[in-house]
Amino acid sequence: DVKPQNIFLSKELKDPYELDTVSFKLGDLGSAVRVDGKVKQITPEYSPPEAFLEPAKPSFDIFALGMTAYVLLTRRIDRPDLDEMNKAIDCYVKNDMTCVKNEVSTAMKKLMAWKVNVEPKVDFLISSMLSVDSKKRPTAKEVVYMIKKIDPTICT
Repeated sequence: DVKPQNIFLSKELKDPYELDTVSFKLGDLGSAVRVDGKVKQITPEYSPPEAFLEPAKPSFDIFALGMTAYVLLTRRIDRPDLDEMNKAIDCYVKNDMTCVKNEVSTAMKKLMAWKVNVEPKVDFLISSMLSVDSKKRPTAKEVVYMIKKIDPTICT
């Protein structure tokens, strides 16, 4: 469940300039699912649309990390398919999988047309992490490589 609320700092900061002195930890693993397991809980703001229809894959976390980075960079939760993601949850709760598939299809179309428009240095990275086609998303290792290309001092 990668999202800003689940990213913790190793110590409290008095000043944002101290960020270089802390470690970041991912917490709240209560909703963690094994690869190929059934996803039981999603956060619509950060989850990929296919999470409703497919077993869990590492690419789900890459999408969530990309959306988290987008939100942290822009300070906005404005993904264009958020209404469809919320409707898909309602359909899922009612066990109406036809409705879920329709909402997911619409969500994916909206995401395909979305231009994230973040800092040009990171636009390609964020856009690739948010790819509608999960097979086109980078792996975690590739994300680290791409970040190091942007700034070699990060991910040491």
